[in-house]
Amino acid sequence: MRSIKNKTVADIGEQGLLAAIARQLGSTTLKPHTKLKTSSLKQTGIIVGVGDDAAVLAAKGDVVLTTDMLVENKDFQLSWATFADIGHKAAAANLSDLAAMGAQPQALLLSLALRANDQVRDVLSLIKQMHQVGSGFGAPVIGGDLSATDGPLVVAVTAIGSIKAKKVMHRHHARLGDIILVSGTLGAAGVALHGFQHGFNVMPALARRQLRPLPQISLGCLLATLPGVHSCADVSDGLAGDALHLVPPNLGVELDPALLPISSLVKRNCKQWQLSAKHYALYGGEDFELVIAAAAHRTSNIQQHAARLGIKLTKVGSVTKQVGLTLGGTNFISPKAFDHFNNN
Repeated sequence: MRSIKNKTVADIGEQGLLAAIARQLGSTTLKPHTKLKTSSLKQTGIIVGVGDDAAVLAAKGDVVLTTDMLVENKDFQLSWATFADIGHKAAAANLSDLAAMGAQPQALLLSLALRANDQVRDVLSLIKQMHQVGSGFGAPVIGGDLSATDGPLVVAVTAIGSIKAKKVMHRHHARLGDIILVSGTLGAAGVALHGFQHGFNVMPALARRQLRPLPQISLGCLLATLPGVHSCADVSDGLAGDALHLVPPNLGVELDPALLPISSLVKRNCKQWQLSAKHYALYGGEDFELVIAAAAHRTSNIQQHAARLGIKLTKVGSVTKQVGLTLGGTNFISPKAFDHFNNN
């Protein structure tokens, strides 16, 4: 294994790389991020893993599937992200979608489009970190695909989870008068990205929120069991847009900018770089927190349950009759949020 790490993908070929990946996944020591059971394939329900034509899982309930793709120079740049960072974030982004549904993660599938001159050590670093993150939440890498490209590096992941269908948290199920709650703090990932893009010195604690986010799996699984939680989404494209994913077309969301949970770290960096902390809390995206709509009379109880996990849920607004987003008294029918095809 050591001898091939200094070689390129072209040096060892597809079969050589597949063999190296199989050895990597077989030798990785796993440390769970949560109290979820992750110590063996049997416990995670994996019957057939890496090395066959397809993986085989034992269903634990109704199956939840999600997929996400990271493309070099669109979603990351190798000038400020390592291959391990990319593997971590690709896993976290997919697991965050499972969290928003309340699903228990079970497995990850990884597809890579690589260049001939990509270093084997880098590819293995990406896969090891993805496997580490996924396994920590009960979802190891169990298969995937490799292809060649003359263009950017492409990392595509499919996450598989399970939950009883009647427990699934949906988008667009909020009700008039519901309270909007968001977990954790907002804006750090967006501010860190701004720092990377402008060549600033980004503090490690801030950089981690962009490069090494953690999905809110425990919180999502908890929320799916609590009465009064009507709708849920993850904050991937920015709170301003993602909060609207909670409501049906005939309702809207009113957010109070004064209530946005923003850390002192974000405020300090925004002041230093002459940025608006509230702008990044609303539009920065990639915080991978959860935003929910909950019945007003259940809100305190929901917050108390989350606090037992060490997670703060902050009231940031409510569901209203006014369609679209109302922010500081101004209504936006279509507030600015991240759009892959319309963002420079």
